[in-house]
Amino acid sequence: MSLVIYNINVFNQLFLFILIFSYLIYILVFLDWRKMGYFKRIFISILVLLLVLVLIYIVSYVKFDKVKEVGGKQIKLDNKNVFSGNSKANRSLNDIVGYLTIDKIEVKKDMVKNGVTEDILSKSIGHFSNTAIFNGNVCLAAHNYGIRGSNLFKDLDKLRIGDKIIYVTEFGKREYKVIEVKEISSRDFSVLENSSANMLTLITCINNKKDSRLCVKALQLKEE
Repeated sequence: MSLVIYNINVFNQLFLFILIFSYLIYILVFLDWRKMGYFKRIFISILVLLLVLVLIYIVSYVKFDKVKEVGGKQIKLDNKNVFSGNSKANRSLNDIVGYLTIDKIEVKKDMVKNGVTEDILSKSIGHFSNTAIFNGNVCLAAHNYGIRGSNLFKDLDKLRIGDKIIYVTEFGKREYKVIEVKEISSRDFSVLENSSANMLTLITCINNKKDSRLCVKALQLKEE
């Protein structure tokens, strides 16, 4: 499962470099290369080479990264999510941000670390960086396969509406109840958008469905 989010503007950059590169090709094709000075030819040659390398890099980004526009910003499931929930949301990867308990599926005060890199998900639950840590939509992810410790969401599909979840952070402890369990596209990043309501969004893979994800939404229980 690759549940990784970062801010990029690949297509605008690609368009700009294509325009520049096209202009240079025009110079090379339609102007008399032999009449150019030696240093001018060297300069243009180096510039063309650099632009080719940059274009290859950008095109590789477009080919291999899943990009989607959400709220006017382009993001992908990566570690630089564009949404924030409170002033302390931005912190280093691997920092512990909380502990999650879901009794029904035997998640017992399991550690939640900031980030959703493979290194983090192989040992703990990951927190989508810059989504809310406590107030708003707290977005978490974990694997559903592997040995104990790397498969903390293996039974996430067993959750049903009304099931309880407990989340503890440095800001306090909250109880939530599940309000929705659904299958989403791996390209549906709307579930990560921030919310005025305090809620949890839990995401994991679905066996034999590489383009789908299981998404569980839970809303904070009203304090008595």
